[in-house]
Amino acid sequence: MECNPSFIGYMSKDYDKIIEAFEKDADVHHLRELYFHRTVPEIFGICRSELAHSAFLAWLFNPEANEFGTEPLLLLLQLCGAYDRCMLTGVRNCKVETEKHVKVGDLKGRVDIFVECDVVCGGMAEHLMLIIENKVYSCEHRSQTEIYHKYFKQFEGSKKVYIFLTPPQHEHDADCEEYIHLTYQDLLDNIFEPLLNMPALSPRTRLILDEYVKSLTVPMEQLVDCDGTKTLESAILAVSMKEKEVLRSFWDKYKGLILAAVNTLAEDEDDAYSGGAVEVKKALRTRDYSKYSVNGAGSYGKGRMVEAVVNKYVEQNPGTTVQKLKEVFPEHLQGSNFIKDSSEKITDMKRYYESALPGGAKFYISNQWGAQTDGFVAYVNENIDGITVTKV
Repeated sequence: MECNPSFIGYMSKDYDKIIEAFEKDADVHHLRELYFHRTVPEIFGICRSELAHSAFLAWLFNPEANEFGTEPLLLLLQLCGAYDRCMLTGVRNCKVETEKHVKVGDLKGRVDIFVECDVVCGGMAEHLMLIIENKVYSCEHRSQTEIYHKYFKQFEGSKKVYIFLTPPQHEHDADCEEYIHLTYQDLLDNIFEPLLNMPALSPRTRLILDEYVKSLTVPMEQLVDCDGTKTLESAILAVSMKEKEVLRSFWDKYKGLILAAVNTLAEDEDDAYSGGAVEVKKALRTRDYSKYSVNGAGSYGKGRMVEAVVNKYVEQNPGTTVQKLKEVFPEHLQGSNFIKDSSEKITDMKRYYESALPGGAKFYISNQWGAQTDGFVAYVNENIDGITVTKV
């Protein structure tokens, strides 16, 4: 009898041993614990409720309500670049509201989370208003952030910090440029995990925060309403460092087994199995690993290619300024966060490459490039003299 080559390949992988190891693997048991046990927010059906997330964050950032005191709020102010943490010595008279009603002329709105307090920084006290717009699944409607900015602008004696909070995959910035864009992943990395690492937490508070963090990881499908259209998306809001480590380890050990299952099920006659497997194959196949050269040199990924182009322009135009760079490489290519100078707020330096002008002035180039890359390449090749980008 003639042997099937694919069957020989299958047996050569020793999948029987892999499956046996799978059953005993500590990573597998950890993932079962994580994904098979429903969190409290899941049980209540509020995993992706904006109101529920706003209520939780209002509790966390209220020193009078939580066990952490002012620490969560101080970490948030540090994260958004509002203050130098080393200079912050206290927060007083803190009030926190959700769904705060505001009105500007005939226009009305409700601020998702509003924090008002006195901040002591460098020995000086100032009144602070923190305005947070929370978007879990929807996008901004009717220029909400512009309305809120106009409303709070009237309070001239107060410092205002505006935050636009979204999932990591959210591609839309706030309409108002005064808003700082943060993601739930930013909050997890810079606030929730440091709080969970505090040694003196009570078991009750640790459980509350731990359950909330786990609920951010749960993949949920829901209608997303953006730009007048509704689409079904499955998304997670954030992934903890521990979970990333376990999933990476899991993938490294069982990639062959997972791909074998995907390839087999993609050919299944039952659509209940084949549909999802085909989508997985498509995602793996269509991931963009394109490389680019700049003026015939290098083999850059998307972000590094953009960095090389901007630095090449600086090299060819040594008298340029950061403002001139912003004019040469306008916002529509990537967004308002494309190029920033050293005086502008940057909430997450991991999203930028640092560069400098010939005179030493620092500036920063966004490394967040995806679907906009083709448009950037076309723009450079058509509009920037002396620079050519080629896919290699």
